[in-house]
Amino acid sequence: MAVGNEKYSNISCAGGFITQNVYSSSLGQQKGKRTALNISRRDPTNWGAKTNRGIRMHGAWYVTDTMIKHSHGCVCCNQAVHEALIDIIKGGSFLFSYFGEDSIEV
Repeated sequence: MAVGNEKYSNISCAGGFITQNVYSSSLGQQKGKRTALNISRRDPTNWGAKTNRGIRMHGAWYVTDTMIKHSHGCVCCNQAVHEALIDIIKGGSFLFSYFGEDSIEV
C-alpha cells in the first residue's frame, strides 16, 4: 500500500489520528468557508499527514451519498453532515482512516 507522507503526493494518509481544534476553511468548498477540523497523526503510516501535507477533515462538494471524488489526501465527508460530525468528534476523539484493496467502492 502506498503511504501518503510526501508533500504533493495526493495519496490518502491511512491509520489513526486524534482530532484537534475546529477552524474556518475553504477546502472542499466551491465558494466561501465552512468548518474544518485539524487532526494529528498517531501511526507510522501517516507521520507526514500534518507536517508535510496539512491533512485535515472537512466537508466537500465532491462527496455525496453516491459519489466520492479525489480529495488530495484529506479526510472528507458530505457537506450535509460534516459540521455536525466535526462537532461530535472534535477535541481528542480517535479517527481511523483506511483505504486499499479491501476498501468498499461505491
